[in-house]
Amino acid sequence: MTRTVHSLCVSLALVFAGVMTVSAEPSFDCAKAQSAAESTICGAEALQWLDRQLARLFAQVKASVTGEDRADLLASQKAFLAARDACPAAYECIAAVYHKRLKELADMTGFPESYRQYHMDGEVRGDMTIVRIGDSGAVDIATIGGGDHTCVAEFDRGVISGKGVITGKLGEEAEACTITITPNGENMDVVTQHCDAYCGMRATIDGQYEAVPR
Repeated sequence: MTRTVHSLCVSLALVFAGVMTVSAEPSFDCAKAQSAAESTICGAEALQWLDRQLARLFAQVKASVTGEDRADLLASQKAFLAARDACPAAYECIAAVYHKRLKELADMTGFPESYRQYHMDGEVRGDMTIVRIGDSGAVDIATIGGGDHTCVAEFDRGVISGKGVITGKLGEEAEACTITITPNGENMDVVTQHCDAYCGMRATIDGQYEAVPR
């Protein structure tokens, strides 16, 4: 991760660590959280999103391996959990451990683009993470605009259609926020409809996000 992206992630962590919706939850039961790291995850929607996607990607990899390969996978997952739980109750440390593990799991799928990070610079700057599992795409986007106005949006099971376009809806109503992500070379062009409720007045999700070097 570049210094620019890393610095922005820290800023976004401070802004969004306490943001949570009723529907947000990690892959584990928060009522049975067993470490300070798990308690922190249960209080931060973006960390819950990371945990859900990691659990899904891990399950995909686990289903594809047997014997020694499966034993190695389970050992590496145990090491990941130990590294996560060794973090203090700090968003930045936990997020970094999850991103590292997602990259490792994506590499194991034989399709490294299963996990990719993107960054947007300019008057509005931000980060986007995409996790592709089968024909669905999970997306997390956070941006900061003028006056520190912000946008936050995420979904777990967007539809991947022809040419790798990902479309996700945040709600079931007719005018639900719809996010369309279209590949443009290695980068991604993001266009939204009806998403004002997810943004401050001087921030936006729309724009081109450049792929972060792996």
